[in-house]
Amino acid sequence: MKISKPTFKKGDNKGPKQSISRTLLLILVPITVICIVFIIMFLSGQSEKQIKALSIDELQSESDNNAERFGARVNTILARAEAFATTVETQEFKDRKAIQNYMHNTVNMGDLDNSGIYTGYSDDDMYYADFSTPPEGYKATERGWYGAGVNYSTFTGTEPYVDALTGKLCVTFCRKLDFKNGDKGVGGIDVFLDAITNETLSLTPMGTGKTAIVSDGMIIANPDSSLNGSAVADSGNELLMKAVSEVKVDSHATITKGKDKYYVVASDVPHTNWILYSTVSEASVLKNLRNFQKICYIIMFISIIIIIFALLLVIGTVITIPLRKVTVAAEKIAEGDFDVSLPTESKNEIGKLAVAFSKTTDELQNYQGFIDEISYALSEVSHGNLNVKLEREYTGQFAKLKTGMDNLVAQLTEIVRSIMESAEQVDGGAVQISSAAQGLAQGATEQASSIEELSAEISQINDETIHMAENARTAQEQIHSAEEQINTSNEQMIDLRKAMEDITDKSQRISTIIKTIDDIAFQTNILALNAAVEAARAGSAGKGFAVVADEVRNLAGKSSTAALDTSNLITETINAVKTGDTLTLQTANYLKSTQESTEKAVDLIAEITAATDHQKRSLNDIKVGIDQISSVVQTNAATAEESAAASQELTRQAGILNTEVNKFTL
Repeated sequence: MKISKPTFKKGDNKGPKQSISRTLLLILVPITVICIVFIIMFLSGQSEKQIKALSIDELQSESDNNAERFGARVNTILARAEAFATTVETQEFKDRKAIQNYMHNTVNMGDLDNSGIYTGYSDDDMYYADFSTPPEGYKATERGWYGAGVNYSTFTGTEPYVDALTGKLCVTFCRKLDFKNGDKGVGGIDVFLDAITNETLSLTPMGTGKTAIVSDGMIIANPDSSLNGSAVADSGNELLMKAVSEVKVDSHATITKGKDKYYVVASDVPHTNWILYSTVSEASVLKNLRNFQKICYIIMFISIIIIIFALLLVIGTVITIPLRKVTVAAEKIAEGDFDVSLPTESKNEIGKLAVAFSKTTDELQNYQGFIDEISYALSEVSHGNLNVKLEREYTGQFAKLKTGMDNLVAQLTEIVRSIMESAEQVDGGAVQISSAAQGLAQGATEQASSIEELSAEISQINDETIHMAENARTAQEQIHSAEEQINTSNEQMIDLRKAMEDITDKSQRISTIIKTIDDIAFQTNILALNAAVEAARAGSAGKGFAVVADEVRNLAGKSSTAALDTSNLITETINAVKTGDTLTLQTANYLKSTQESTEKAVDLIAEITAATDHQKRSLNDIKVGIDQISSVVQTNAATAEESAAASQELTRQAGILNTEVNKFTL
């Protein structure tokens, strides 16, 4: 049987460009992902619709409750007002004053700020529940509330307005009154809306919403209290204007303001013509839904990953792993290895393919004998035994293998014999080179070590010299500073001596002045005595002059005593100044002597500094020279060590070559 020699191209065993598992994943994964995404998006959309509907219903319910509460508060006042009207129309009262006394019970009725009922008669007579009096010239029939009230049989509210007296927003409820005694009039009550506006500010429908109350286009209550009492059209509140124009009572609308959307509902406030608008942003309503959607997306992502891993596991177990085993077996057969085993237990197409490969392998086992003998011969050659020979009779293409094997063994025998002879010669020369190189390397190493020690000593001396030069320079700076301070002290001491001399001179001049004052006091005393004598001679006419003379004499005595005390103090001061002058002179002499010694020390330290700098430069030059010598010696040592290492390696390699060559059996 003739077998053709198979040929293989580089890279043939790298497998297919794209595996079956990858192909299946590329088909199944997108389909799975699309289905999961569609389900999540559909459920998310349906949830959003349900939440929006429920949120609008909740907002409408909360708005209706707030409107009912405000209406109930207004109705409390209106019910009591209607009870009053019924009473005055059905019962007899003594006079209008009695009716006013009965009206007094209506002051501050209910929990909304009011001043009670007031009544205007058709004859312009006016009465208030709190007994206040109307302004002079006030005519009830000319007021707007009176004109509106005559048309109502029950208390009906007017449009909100700002009260002129209090500046508060209020509403007037009025109706006509037909008194039992035949009088005609109109009853009214002013209700201030402070409580309603303040409570509206605190209302937050669904936790984050806002509330506003509007009456026929006028804002009664709004989160922005500055808009209360103004017209909706003039408020500049875009959301409120759209709500008033688009949302009807008991209905809702979604209004867009900028990038945000708002849900708005409207509720009628009972017993009034007011409309309560409640609004909440869509973002706050759907906040929890958005968080839930994020969780769903995370779960979706994790589910997709789990499904992908499950597909990878199933495809790998059922398809990829069996196919890989068949592929590995086929590659071994293609490479000449017939000792393979295939999984034939599977009943699918992959199992049938494995059975076909097994049959092919059985046929190839017939050539195993040739292959085993050639393998044994090659193994012996690989272990150095070149004394081998193929004994079987090879046919066909295997005969060429036997001839090539015999030629290979013969040529290898001749080559190894030549290598053995050359290796012996190389080993001898390498030993001699190694010995000489080691001696040279040892000498160079010792020389480099000595140079390094010398360089280290020089570096240490150089560092100490630099430190000493720095200390000398620092000492020079300090001694210069001390010299300057001593010079300054000497100059100040000279100035001090001059000041002491001036003090002495001034003190002597003061002493002279004191002497003059003492003389003046003595002369004054004598004149006072003479004046006293003359006054005594004059008798009673000179008594006044005698008193003056006596006072002058006393003053002269006090002046003399003071001049004496001052003279003594001046004398003591002059003595102290003289003592200070003597001490100052001695201190100046000492400072001068210190200055001279300091100047000598400065000169000596300057000489030391100059000598130290010169020594530092010299040592630095020596260090540079030693470093250069050390560099050259280290280079020589490194070269010698490299040569020794190379010669040793050559010797070792020669020995290895001999050892390896001797392994061959010729």
